[in-house]
Amino acid sequence: MSLPLRGSICGCAGSPPVSNPTVLFNVLGLLAGSLTTLSFMPQMLRIWRRRSADDLSYGALALFITGISLWVLYGAALHSFPIMITNAVTLALNLSILALKILHDRARARRHSSE
Repeated sequence: MSLPLRGSICGCAGSPPVSNPTVLFNVLGLLAGSLTTLSFMPQMLRIWRRRSADDLSYGALALFITGISLWVLYGAALHSFPIMITNAVTLALNLSILALKILHDRARARRHSSE
């Protein structure tokens, strides 16, 4: 189902007309998804620099990764490129965060067992 979009982008006088609302919605979806995806970069960089992911719980990561995986499948079912690509990148970032958490937790456990 597509929403009817007539006239200009904002309805303002002098703004460019929208000839293909699908393009506008795809751009909007890519922008929204990109900002959401980029929001995980500071967390990943913090884990990398501190070599610790103690602040993150495995349960929260597991639930979030499962949810994002379902968003990728949902996007594929709808043939929605913005939903698929932005959630696939978010999934990759969060799998990286999970991998860093596992690595750092194991390293900390080895250090504590050798003391």
